[in-house]
Amino acid sequence: MARIRSFYDNHVLLQPEEQGRTPSRWSSDDLDPVPKSKKKWEWYHVGGFWIAEGFSAAQLQTASAAVAVGLNPGLALVAYFIGNLCIAVPCCGSGYIGSKYSVNFPVIARAAFGFWGSFLAIVVRMAVAPIWFGVKLSSPSRLWSSRILRR
Repeated sequence: MARIRSFYDNHVLLQPEEQGRTPSRWSSDDLDPVPKSKKKWEWYHVGGFWIAEGFSAAQLQTASAAVAVGLNPGLALVAYFIGNLCIAVPCCGSGYIGSKYSVNFPVIARAAFGFWGSFLAIVVRMAVAPIWFGVKLSSPSRLWSSRILRR
């Protein structure tokens, strides 16, 4: 039992590192830039995430919906890729700041909206994230429910 407790204390339980300063409203360990020595993600990790997100079931419904309204499949795929490229440019542009300077969304929102305005940006992001997660989850769940009910 002591080994389990030791493993839990050393590896599972979060133990923040002391940096000799007190957290404040303007800065904390969560908001400060991540040192390069502690960075774990490389460019290919972000690319893999983007590919996984772009070819999910909900995203592929976009091309299939275009085919359903009369576009031929080849043209639907071309439109799908052009649309993803149009979205990729601003997304990569806004993500470049975070990856270049190792700062997270609340810090970038402070730069754009000020300290108090960043709370609005964060609340909007908190409201949209569960809705978008529900949309992304509803497509595969409808597929599986139709497969289960069909049998």
